[in-house]
Order: sequence, then C-alpha cells, then structure tokens
Amino acid sequence: MKVILLGDSITQGIGSKAVNYQAELELLLGDESMVLNWAVTGSTIDCAVAVCARLIEERPDFVVLLYGNVDAQIRPCRTGKLFRYLPGRFGAVNGCMILPRPFYSHKWYLWLLQRLENVLRSLFRHMIYHFDGTEQWVQPERYLQTLDAVCKRMHSAGIHPVICSTVYIDERLFPGSDVEYRKINALMLQYATENGYDFVDLYSALKQRVQQEGWSVCYNEDHFHPNAAGYHVFATQIAKALNRNHL
Repeated sequence: MKVILLGDSITQGIGSKAVNYQAELELLLGDESMVLNWAVTGSTIDCAVAVCARLIEERPDFVVLLYGNVDAQIRPCRTGKLFRYLPGRFGAVNGCMILPRPFYSHKWYLWLLQRLENVLRSLFRHMIYHFDGTEQWVQPERYLQTLDAVCKRMHSAGIHPVICSTVYIDERLFPGSDVEYRKINALMLQYATENGYDFVDLYSALKQRVQQEGWSVCYNEDHFHPNAAGYHVFATQIAKALNRNHL
C-alpha cells in the first residue's frame, strides 16, 4: 500500500523535530506499506490542485487530504490599515506570527521573553480584529468546489482519496474559527458521503480527548498543532480507514 499525505503544518509538523503522524501511520499499516509526506506548512486546498499531476505520476493507492485548518481559520485582515504597520516579525507575509506560540523554551529567561512576545501577539491580533476586521483565506463554498475537482481527478486516475476533517480548535485563542471549522467539516462529510469517499472525523476525536483530559493531552501550547499524543489519534483513525479499504 502506498499512501501520500497532503496538508498544511498540521500534517508536516512544526519545530526542529517536525513531529507528525507519518511514521506511526506507516507502522500501523504494516511492513508492506509506504507513507510519503508531501504536506507544506501554510498551504490551502489549492496546493492539492498544484500537485495533482505529480500525484498521478507517483500512482499511490491512497491520498490523505487534511486541509481546511488554514483555509477556514478566521485571521486578522491583512489588507486593513493596521496590518502594514506591524513589526516585521509579526506581520511577515501572512500574519502567522501574531497567532499563539506553539512552544516555549525550557530556559527560564527565554521562556519569559517568549511569554511576553505571546502577549504582544495577542494584543496585535485583537487590535486588528477591532479596527480592520478579519478574513478567511478560502471560503467554504470555494473550498468544496476545489476539493471536488481534486477528488474527481484522483479518482479517475485510480487513486482513492481519504478526506479528513480539521482539527478541534480553541475558540478562546482563535475567536470565530471553531464555528467555521464545524461548517467546513459538515460540508466535507456530506460531500464524502454522497460520493462514496472515506471521511475521517479528527475534529470529534480530538474534542472528546480535550473535554475529558484538557488541551495539553493532545496539543502544543497554541491549542492548534497536535503533540505526539494528538498525532496518535491521527494515525489510529486514518489507519482504520485505510485498512478498511485495503482489505
């Protein structure tokens, strides 16, 4: 079984170790399986369109599509009056540096500076929300249209798409995003059901763990990027779908 993973930083992994679920998924699938990780941090469903030709040349049995986290997230507006005046470290190209930090240093002085920086991130984010509003990089309707085009192209080439939900997200740290995630997940579920594709509901599985044991059990400090235990949820849920179709 050859599997290719597509997605954003949730799939690619972040930090120097770039922890993700690729190795564990390959282990769960068995010795005759190969899992390739083609995810790109910060990418949207449009990235899947860009790699379709390369995918067809690679001829995997399955492609795991784990988008929507970047696409549907509510973000500070980049075209407003305040964004252009942000310090370069926080503005960058897309404003990702004003989202919460996923990690903190174990050294106390760095930890203190990073905590202060995170307060500034939150301050800048709320200022832009208030004065310039918010934006969503990919609207749900266009997301679904693009997903449909990608899945149909894969299916016609004999590749089985596996559609994953977004992660569960902390509404306190990402105001407005949870409702958008639930909206796009409902669209993906309906689409997968109507077209006979597998849908892996990571959102509900992660939400259940968080409600039972707290955010730190599955997530890093930003309550967005999973930790090793969170990725175990990914690997087990996705492996079930793949094995079910491979039998």
